[in-house]
Amino acid sequence: MLKLPDNLRKELRKPFGKFVKDFSKLKGKKIFAIGDETVLVLLKNNIIPYVSVFDFKIMRKPVTEKQKKTLLSVFKNPLTLRNPAGTISHEALPMVEKMMMNGGAVLVDGEEDLLALLFIYLLKEGVVLYGQPKEGMVMVEPSEKTRKKALSILEKMLHD
Repeated sequence: MLKLPDNLRKELRKPFGKFVKDFSKLKGKKIFAIGDETVLVLLKNNIIPYVSVFDFKIMRKPVTEKQKKTLLSVFKNPLTLRNPAGTISHEALPMVEKMMMNGGAVLVDGEEDLLALLFIYLLKEGVVLYGQPKEGMVMVEPSEKTRKKALSILEKMLHD
């Protein structure tokens, strides 16, 4: 299991990409959406992500019943993944690889935030979208720079 050391938290507060302002630019893209708020905003804008990862929490507070019903009406049989807060579990990597190939949804028991690092590292086409608390939605496109940044953080988590 990879564990996020306290000294990396500040580094993760810096966005990996650009904030999304115009959702129409996302139409037709293969979207890997991480986080309940991100997925719900996309659905509200009539965009169904190729992959959706959620944990029924927004800012560590449970989503409303209406939000839960919205997610489960679109993603009827999400896969499940146990991923404790502040970690990336051993089961996460093979599941993320599978999701990147096949699409679908994952309901995380624990916390999904750090899973964005795996998606960013493995991204070859499309975009990863995730929420930056109190700032907005960040869009990460595939590049060697973002891949190396994600790998660097993952390696630091491995060696902590």
